[in-house]
Amino acid sequence: MANNPANYPYTTTVPNAPDDPADDQPLMQINTGSLGLWSDVDHIGFNQDKGGVHNIIHLLPQPAGGISLLADSYGYIFSRAVSLPVTSPYFSSEQLFYRGGGGPAGTAGETQLTTGVIPVAPDDGYSYLPGGILVQWKTTAGTVASGTTIDYPIPFLNRNFVVVANQYGAANDAAQRAVSVVSSNTTQFLVRITTLGSSPTGSSCRVTFFAIGN
Repeated sequence: MANNPANYPYTTTVPNAPDDPADDQPLMQINTGSLGLWSDVDHIGFNQDKGGVHNIIHLLPQPAGGISLLADSYGYIFSRAVSLPVTSPYFSSEQLFYRGGGGPAGTAGETQLTTGVIPVAPDDGYSYLPGGILVQWKTTAGTVASGTTIDYPIPFLNRNFVVVANQYGAANDAAQRAVSVVSSNTTQFLVRITTLGSSPTGSSCRVTFFAIGN
């Protein structure tokens, strides 16, 4: 298991050419020990199979204004704190970002890779996409009437972009119904249900939906 990051003592002036090696030995031993401890941080260390391979990565949070513009072609992955409620289902405000070297200055050249949400994939679920996008889906347990509001599995923190809703289980229903989204916000949306066909049997049905926001 990797050691935690720490301040490992290291003296750059030993061995010193004019010195008796025995005099520099204590500092050289400290240097050797520090190198071993330092290499163990986030890595498999010396005298172990697969030595040098990462087993975890610690990332120091970067400032909110964006990392410095670097005049090279490297890509960079880094951590930064974002505004998230550290309550379920959001587990951390420290999130992962990517930027390409030589891109736009500040946050304009950055892509947020994680959102602090642990994806859930049952019938009522949600997951995230790069850029801080949250996708959600749900099928109501029972029928809902026209004019009903339906909750998302979890709230969107900023806004809801789009909701697509439809009748669920229409093949087993004598009447086909059109489901329209009348309005939506960050926690729920309002549906209008219209019965189609020559034999209307009421404007209610089970609803399945897919929503995207951030």
